[in-house]
Formats: sequence, structure tokens, C-alpha cells
Amino acid sequence: KSSILYGKIAHYAAMIHSYHKKDYATVITLLEPLTKLQKSSYMLYQLYPMVANAYLKLGKKDEALKNYQQALIHTQKMKKKTDKIEQKIKELSSEK
Repeated sequence: KSSILYGKIAHYAAMIHSYHKKDYATVITLLEPLTKLQKSSYMLYQLYPMVANAYLKLGKKDEALKNYQQALIHTQKMKKKTDKIEQKIKELSSEK
């Protein structure tokens, strides 16, 4: 059990390190597979915005929009505020 926890912590630390180094492609590589493995809205409402932000930083607006839309779904399921995500979706949708 401790090796699984260690692996998760190492994975998260690598993602944080990559984000701070502005290596957004690596952030996507580390997080996107998790969005497909997770079933928990609690985890997904946290993961999708991070993936969306990384795509946005890379200028990949269509991919960012798709991930913000998924973030909205899971944020609503968690009964959390959606204002910021809705604003991002509106901005990206209006640029099309």
C-alpha cells in the first residue's frame, strides 16, 4: 500500500514541477490518462481544469474547451461554484 501511495505522490510532484517549469505538454501527459481512469467526480472536477489550463497555455483552445466542459459537468456534480469555468467556456466558445 505504501508503494502505491508513494507512486501517486511522485506522479503529483512531477506534475506540479512540470507546471511550475511551464512544461505544459508534460502536465497533459501526466494528467490526461488520469481523467480516463477516474470515475470519481471529486477527482475529475480537480483534474479537468488543470488539463484545460495546460492546453490553454499551449494555445490549443479546442482541447482546452473540451476539458473545461468536462470540468463543468463534474464541478456541478460536486455542487461547487462554476462561475470561473463557465466564463472560460464562454470566452473560448466566442472565439470560434
